[in-house]
Amino acid sequence: MSDQELLKSFKDKFKEFRTIEASLVFGRYKDDSCTKAFSLLRDMELSYAIGAYYACLVIACTSIEACLSHEFGDKGTLGSKLEKAGYTTEANWLREVRNSIVHKNDSSIVQHHFSEEHEQELKELCRKAFVLVHTIYYEPVKNTEPA
Repeated sequence: MSDQELLKSFKDKFKEFRTIEASLVFGRYKDDSCTKAFSLLRDMELSYAIGAYYACLVIACTSIEACLSHEFGDKGTLGSKLEKAGYTTEANWLREVRNSIVHKNDSSIVQHHFSEEHEQELKELCRKAFVLVHTIYYEPVKNTEPA
């Protein structure tokens, strides 16, 4: 890939994530925000834009953990914090993906060279993770009351 093609790809993916972000945060403000989670969101976005999809997914999980640690304190596992926040069902897939990236096991999704189809699957997982991270960032304790 030439430098120009790489730059165009980066810009396109960066714009794609900014569009998703704008749809999620428009009109929202958080008084007691977790700056660590926000910084990790930025790194997640940059990882996606450069095509570092595995890093993007690992950072997504880390950003959620930082946000929930800000909300509930550092004690406990990510799983227990997700349960306390009410997001276990929505976030278990990301924990499983993160574990399949980080730990050596038979179900690892990590491939040194991946097909276009695998890349599309990774991009979709990253988009889904980005929505989840923003959701938890702005509402760390799930509102279970009817609207």
